[in-house]
Amino acid sequence: MAHYVYMIDFPHSGEFYVGVRTCEGDPEKDTRYRGSGVMVENKVRVHPYTKMIIATLPSRKDAERLEAILVNHRHPKSLNQCEGGQSGPLGMKHTDEWLTAHLARHTGAKRSESFRELMRNQNPSMETRAKLRASRLGKKSSEETKAKIRAARAKQVIVGKKHSEETRRKMSKAQMGKVVSEETRRKISKANIGKRNTEEARQKMSLAAHARWAAGVYRDRDPGPSRIMHNDISMRSTWEARLASAFDRLGWEWEYESLQLPYELADGPHVYTPDFYVPHLDCYFDPHWAKPDGAKRKFSAVREQCGIALVVLNRELLEMYEHINLSGGNK
Repeated sequence: MAHYVYMIDFPHSGEFYVGVRTCEGDPEKDTRYRGSGVMVENKVRVHPYTKMIIATLPSRKDAERLEAILVNHRHPKSLNQCEGGQSGPLGMKHTDEWLTAHLARHTGAKRSESFRELMRNQNPSMETRAKLRASRLGKKSSEETKAKIRAARAKQVIVGKKHSEETRRKMSKAQMGKVVSEETRRKISKANIGKRNTEEARQKMSLAAHARWAAGVYRDRDPGPSRIMHNDISMRSTWEARLASAFDRLGWEWEYESLQLPYELADGPHVYTPDFYVPHLDCYFDPHWAKPDGAKRKFSAVREQCGIALVVLNRELLEMYEHINLSGGNK
């Protein structure tokens, strides 16, 4: 067995650590051992360092005596947490002098770019994540910290940083089932006042919503106060429910939002989902309370590009269908 005293030196900061070690074989080849101090272990992971063998001694006791002579844990650059020749016992408290020097050494210190890059690439275990969450429970950030976080996030948006698809899936999964409090809803609503989504974002939201409707995501949900139920089908408006009732009275079979039709306008591709399809007429129906220029362009493009028969009903046409009498009245 070999007993030696070593020093771990950090050139970037001038800090150092002196320790004693017992190993098998040549101490010069004991390169994988980098000290037992917690502070040292954390530093050697991220900062360049050198390990120097100070002396090799015949016994562990002799090595500890030399360590005791060399170590001055009160030195401002020393990473040793107690006098040499002894291990740091559990519950040991630093002296006020050491704490003052330690705080002065680290207050306002900036992390190196290599350290930041390493921390960005860290992938903590689930156990570590749980400990981090538990340590943050009940804690509130100061206004200064909140301002710094907002500034950092704003900078990320400007730079154009985007989450990967895998990260977005994880974030989506983590948010599933969470219930947002009324206070949080009010804050979100207030923060979004006056904001407008870009055209690209609106198109993506539209495509995602149509995909969810086509997959039947919303059909079995509670319609809520803003939706209407007709024959166990959740509809978007009373107009749609009135037209469905008119079709039922006429004995017509119909399908509700059963097809997605892609079309293009000057601003790019879109997807249109007609409200109703009547198979025996091979015709689509859409009750629409108003037809501004944008809606007119949409319906015209759908008819021309998709080659379908599409009837857009305003209030008067809807009332006419409600009063159709196939036995000899209005047709």
